[in-house]
Parts: sequence; C-alpha cells; structure tokens
Amino acid sequence: MRGPIRRAWSLLVATLLTVAIGAPALAAGDHFNIKFEFEDVTFPDGSGGEIYASSKRNNRGDAFTYCGYVGADQQFMGTFGSGEFSSPVADEVLQFCLDNFANRSL
Repeated sequence: MRGPIRRAWSLLVATLLTVAIGAPALAAGDHFNIKFEFEDVTFPDGSGGEIYASSKRNNRGDAFTYCGYVGADQQFMGTFGSGEFSSPVADEVLQFCLDNFANRSL
C-alpha cells in the first residue's frame, strides 16, 4: 500500500505546486502597456489632427489611459487622462479619446 499512497501524495503535491505557481501567472497575463498614434482624426468640434494615446493595466489591475491631442497644424490642443478605463484595443482607445475630447486640459 505504500506505493499507491506515495503516488497519490506526489500527485497532490505536484498539483498544489502547479496551482500555486500558475495562478499568479494567469492573473499577471492580463497586464499591458500600449502606445497608439491615430492620424487624420476628426475631433468632435470638426477640427482635424492627431491623437497620441497610451493605455495600460498593471498586474494589480490598476488602469490608466492618456490621450494627447494635436491639431492639423501641429498645435497642442490638450490632454486627457483617466484611471477609469484601459484597453489594448486600438478602436476602443480611439473612441475613448474622442468621447473625452471636451474634457481635455489645455
């Protein structure tokens, strides 16, 4: 009986180690830090320009997205940042920046 008990114990220990080591890695896999450059954007006020954005989420789940607005004449138009949103998807970040154009700081 010693053989089957030892195998079961070894399997239990191996399983617990796999879960203990693998679980933080799965949670940490959700982090990102991505920079975007959107050219030829039409802002909600009808003017055109570019948006320089970054969106990140760290391994603790803290989020932040930054939007920098530049006019077609390379004139600085302001920035907006929020810890309420983050996404690795370019279209979502672009829409977030456009939605918050009126909330920008100069």
